[in-house]
Amino acid sequence: MFIILYFLYFRCKIFLLMWLYENGYCLRWISRPEPGENLLMKHDAFLAFCHVDLKYAEEFVEALENGPKKYNVCYYNRDWLLGESIPECILTSIEDSKRTIILMTQDFINSSWGRFEFRSAIKATSEDKHKRLIVILYPDVNVDALDSEFRSYLKYNTYLNRDDPHFWRKLKFAMPYNHIRNELTDSET
Repeated sequence: MFIILYFLYFRCKIFLLMWLYENGYCLRWISRPEPGENLLMKHDAFLAFCHVDLKYAEEFVEALENGPKKYNVCYYNRDWLLGESIPECILTSIEDSKRTIILMTQDFINSSWGRFEFRSAIKATSEDKHKRLIVILYPDVNVDALDSEFRSYLKYNTYLNRDDPHFWRKLKFAMPYNHIRNELTDSET
């Protein structure tokens, strides 16, 4: 019996952890630590995408900001000031966010700004182990046809497939757990 339970645990571990996380059980043990300085960051996530993929970005903003757990998402259509330098806005958005979410579509890959956002996010996550890069791979991307920069990242790092049936659960599991910020907000009102 123990062997069966042991096998089931390792076979279904990620789904068990996601269920515990979604329902608020054992959060101290299953959520990844967020350092104190991350609580002071303005955004939970910066959403990097190609302007052609605005409809995808709006879907993410809606789901993350208005779901059961409310996240603060930074994205350029709403949060950047007109007339500001685009590279500076990208770097500031990455710096001020706990996560960088990249919507990796074929349009993003072909975009020079997309490449800049990708490289900047990789640099930021390599310099700060608490920042995390979440790459969401869309079905229109042919991984075998990618250039070496994108292909090597996808080969050595985990990413989410947009067509995964458990996509939203996995994405929310990768997002920061906001219990401390939410408790502070609730006690202030």
